[in-house]
Amino acid sequence: MRSNKTFEEEYGRLKTEKNQNFFFTNENEYKETVYEDLERLPHEEALDQCKEYVDQNFPDTEWVEVLRKRIIELSETQSGSEIIEKIDNFIKEFFFKSYDNTSIKNLAGKIYEAKDSDDFFFETFRYGFNIGEQFNKSPESNYNEWAKKLLEWLKKKHTKNTDLNNDKQPVNTEDQYFFDLDEDWNGIDGIQSVNDRKVTSGTDLVEAILETTGIDILKAISIRVKSNNEPNLSTTLSADAFGYYLPYHAFGQSKKNPWGMYIIPEALFKWTDIVFKTEGGTSVQDYVELFNLLYWATYRHELFHYHVESYAFMLEVANRVPHYRPYVEHVRKVVANTSKWLEEALAQSVVLHSTFLQRKTSFSKKEINRILEFEFKKFGPGYRDYECKWTGGPKDAHQRLGTQIACTSDNHNRNEWVTDLFIPKTQYSRERTKCPGYFAFTNRALSQFQLPMPNEKRWKKFAKKNGFIKTNKGPGDHQVWIIGKQKVQINYVKGEVDFASLKAVSKILDIPIRELSLKAARG
Repeated sequence: MRSNKTFEEEYGRLKTEKNQNFFFTNENEYKETVYEDLERLPHEEALDQCKEYVDQNFPDTEWVEVLRKRIIELSETQSGSEIIEKIDNFIKEFFFKSYDNTSIKNLAGKIYEAKDSDDFFFETFRYGFNIGEQFNKSPESNYNEWAKKLLEWLKKKHTKNTDLNNDKQPVNTEDQYFFDLDEDWNGIDGIQSVNDRKVTSGTDLVEAILETTGIDILKAISIRVKSNNEPNLSTTLSADAFGYYLPYHAFGQSKKNPWGMYIIPEALFKWTDIVFKTEGGTSVQDYVELFNLLYWATYRHELFHYHVESYAFMLEVANRVPHYRPYVEHVRKVVANTSKWLEEALAQSVVLHSTFLQRKTSFSKKEINRILEFEFKKFGPGYRDYECKWTGGPKDAHQRLGTQIACTSDNHNRNEWVTDLFIPKTQYSRERTKCPGYFAFTNRALSQFQLPMPNEKRWKKFAKKNGFIKTNKGPGDHQVWIIGKQKVQINYVKGEVDFASLKAVSKILDIPIRELSLKAARG
């Protein structure tokens, strides 16, 4: 049964519960909890930790002294991608000097594949621990003991310093995006209005965004296609670079960053650039359809995060104890950026199995999965692990995630997991329009692609100049104007003519709405 109540209405009673930490005190506490470090462990810091570990644990071991000197030498003479190749050879020489096991050799290869310095030490931890038991089989006890201890120690340090969260936005660089909607960003309430319209193609989507927000997505797309830019096809992606979900438990009372989902069209353009090139797209229409697919894939991904919070809410209302906050603090935070990050893995999985997505695009199910699976494999840990092989596949993973939230831990046997009758994805039955949705645009994009809406004074000046006649009739505060032989209602939103009114006038005058908006805005 669908719930017609909002979080605000339903959570009211929980706020009266004493001595129960259902909510984060404020958005800053949430950020401090899950965004302790906005960047992954840098190479320099990791190398310092290696040196520190060696000094503390093997001060008198000769081969470690060589190792220590080599690390220091590398850290002083190399940087960026060069250091990865040097350390790769260095690991082969010292770390795996006497190992013949193929799977262990593959560790060095996997590390070398991680060209991005941000990924280097993560790959070390991931593959090192996957084959951890094999270290014990090595006849070289020195290497075995050192490798095991180093990996354990680094993982502990790494986890402490890189508690990332699925909603985190990348730090600000030329090609990345801010998290806060501050003076450089504008959040425009419009996603649910787009959802209310019948959208089954890319053309439908760009028209819906234009009518809802006044943003001319088609113009932006046309510019990108004509520019024939060459995207970086090896870019490491993350679903939450294109959109993100701010939970009610932390942002329910925030005025700066209201709770709900956010989609970043400018970031989606960068992703579409890559897919457009990969798919051999040639026309604006090709780009529009791919943009539409990636938009709804992002929307469905973020909607799953809403369902996770809704699931936690249902448990909280029934049990009168916190679930969401403890889950974030004790489970999600621990598994972030690993293959065991189930919330992100399953958010990707539901996209690939979504009939909703099929209804919204012009692609077949086979085409959708071919395109998205290829893209998802390039994503980061968790996001690319949508098959959830480590825990028996998506079906078992949904039950395990439900148990993580219900029990606020991941320490339960399979026979103690929740059943299919009550898992987070069953919250899909909740009315999705109850989750607020915003488009996040930079000021630059707004100035370039948003239609200027005339204020009431300029509209009246423009209307008088063109012989429009104002009548006194109209429902509520609507004005009725006579244009030629036709009548049109003019409504104002925050002192400006709304988009629907301007669109009606453009049809009567038979001129493009962008041309009309520019003329009317000048008065």
